[in-house]
Amino acid sequence: MTPMSKSLRLSPDLTMPLDAVTDWARFGFNTTIGLFGIHDVATDMGLEKHNEDFGQTLGYWGIGDGPYLVLPFIGPSSARDTVGWAVDYYTWPVAWVDDNTTRWALIGVRFVSVRADLLEATKILETAALDPYVFVRDAFLQRRRNLVWDGNPPPDEDDIEDTKPKPAPAEDAAKPAAAAPAPAEPAGEPPNP
Repeated sequence: MTPMSKSLRLSPDLTMPLDAVTDWARFGFNTTIGLFGIHDVATDMGLEKHNEDFGQTLGYWGIGDGPYLVLPFIGPSSARDTVGWAVDYYTWPVAWVDDNTTRWALIGVRFVSVRADLLEATKILETAALDPYVFVRDAFLQRRRNLVWDGNPPPDEDDIEDTKPKPAPAEDAAKPAAAAPAPAEPAGEPPNP
């Protein structure tokens, strides 16, 4: 993503001020020293690149995924990410281009670029997945969860149940039955020789 398009994606940065400072510093350095973004000098200066979107921001602030969706021409999403995608679209500079022909041409170029980037993933999908829908759904949800939590998500409820210690089996059931004691001799009679 070019510095100009990154700089105007303010929706995630408005709720994460430290990321906003770094992103604006990256924009400033890459635009001036990096010759209008041709060179990425900010990375060499140690300024971390943030590829956040508003769906990730909503997830970070506790909004759940919602149902999984597959949107035409866009692909896999969730209800939360669909809302985030709409906000991101209106903060994307291309959305503000007045000329319809130019705007749609830029959007088309962006979609072709994204599709070209996904060709390798399509090959993996065709060879590895028994059920492509389930494979894409699980991969998408896992990736989004990792993106929301910057690669360190909290454990799932399912994961927590798997790590809870299992109760030990009852001791009586675990031990073999002991030999029954010999019957006691009646009291008061001498033992038989």
